[in-house]
Amino acid sequence: MQGRIARLAAPCLALALALATLGALPAGAGDAADTGHVVDIFTASADDAERALHGIYTGFGAETTGGEGRTSFTVTSLADNGLGSLRSALAASEHSGGGRIDFAVAGDIVLLAELIVPGNTTIDGLSAPAPGITLWGERLGAGGGALEIHSGNVIVRGLRIRNAVNDGIQIAAKRGRAVARVVIDHCSVTNSGDGGIDVTGGSMTGGDGALVSDVTLSWNYLAANGGPCAKTWCGGGALVKYGVTRFSAHGNVWDKNLRRNPSIDGAAVADGTLADVRGNVVRGYVESGTQLREGARGNVVGNFFAGARPLLTAGAAVFAAANSGANAASVAAPFDVPLPLGAVTAAAVLDAAGAPPMDAIDAAYRDALATYDDAKNAAVAPPASTAARASYGGTLATADAPLTAATLAQARGLVRAARTRRAHGDAQGAAALYAEVAALLGDPWGLYARPGHAVAAAAALAAAALTADLDTAADIAGAALAHARRAGDVGLERRAQRRIDIVAAALARAARRH
Repeated sequence: MQGRIARLAAPCLALALALATLGALPAGAGDAADTGHVVDIFTASADDAERALHGIYTGFGAETTGGEGRTSFTVTSLADNGLGSLRSALAASEHSGGGRIDFAVAGDIVLLAELIVPGNTTIDGLSAPAPGITLWGERLGAGGGALEIHSGNVIVRGLRIRNAVNDGIQIAAKRGRAVARVVIDHCSVTNSGDGGIDVTGGSMTGGDGALVSDVTLSWNYLAANGGPCAKTWCGGGALVKYGVTRFSAHGNVWDKNLRRNPSIDGAAVADGTLADVRGNVVRGYVESGTQLREGARGNVVGNFFAGARPLLTAGAAVFAAANSGANAASVAAPFDVPLPLGAVTAAAVLDAAGAPPMDAIDAAYRDALATYDDAKNAAVAPPASTAARASYGGTLATADAPLTAATLAQARGLVRAARTRRAHGDAQGAAALYAEVAALLGDPWGLYARPGHAVAAAAALAAAALTADLDTAADIAGAALAHARRAGDVGLERRAQRRIDIVAAALARAARRH
């Protein structure tokens, strides 16, 4: 794993992601401690990106206030939980009916579970000292996002969110509760297994129909999101679907994502999702660029596209104008939207998007990694990733190179052969083949990491069932759970946990007999 930490890509690019010294300050409270956030008065000629840095937003989410004027909480620890942690500050904000969260520390937070952002809350990553705050999501398992927003009036800005197993940020209406007024600004969301920033209403999978509305995504950098999964391919930059309206995407860079840059579907909204997509840079994708479909309506103005199938608008009513690299059928007049982004250049957007200051990882995604495959196969991991995995209860070997499609196919073939041997009563031969799978895959990473972990989990589950020694079976079952979580597969996680429980019960019975 040390090679993964030091090696960002081929071409080799060294990463130096140092943890800041942890502060011992108690979590602050009260507006008097709020010194990191200043709203300036700008002249009409001021730059929109600079305005956003000072809390003046554009688009449908412009009236979002978040935690302004509420209790201030200060993050003083980079731990996942406990006193001074971001998780503790979010819990305190929820208890107080909202609040502003600032950072007195900088560095990496390796998440052990999703972070739930309560309503009336601002997470201000821009308040952190350099080099800022990075949330790592590779240990989260299946489910939602590294950051989950299910309540309204929320601002998240200046964070880096990397390697989420599922979504980087998930804005979703849950349990019949509508979500209104959300701003995601100047964030970097990279290498999510599914969506970078997904926005979904309550109509998903036949739900309650609650809407998400008045959302602005502005000046974010989204790269290398989406990839192989159990459904063949999943995710991309941003899915806007299942009951979302009044959505703005302004001045974002959509770079080397699988697809959905963004994808806006209007089918679940009575009069069609209303969207405003302006000043975005869309490039390096695999399947398609920006898409409006199924009754969506809105403006696509002043964007910069590079690639095939850059702008898809079949089934939508779109006012398209002044876009570089894309043409689309256009309605005669623009849709009326609040506070649209002003005219920008591609160079200005590339320079301003993402969490400041730009770190080595964003710079590599932007400038050094030429393709989606290069970006997905970049060895990006938090400094403590090897030690952190110990809490899974199992051990994972380290792969020296990204998993390839050929090696994945070979591992799947070995699993099929092992199942055949087991069906014919050759348990010993099957166990040997499962061990070969474990050795072949190790700790898979890169483009095919999720399906690789799924195969490794399935092999470990079968091997644990065949292992007579209970202590060894417990270790193998623990490794199966680790792989299942990294695969983002809920079913495999449940099976692995059942196997762990079965082995634990057997160990308890053995202990009582002795």
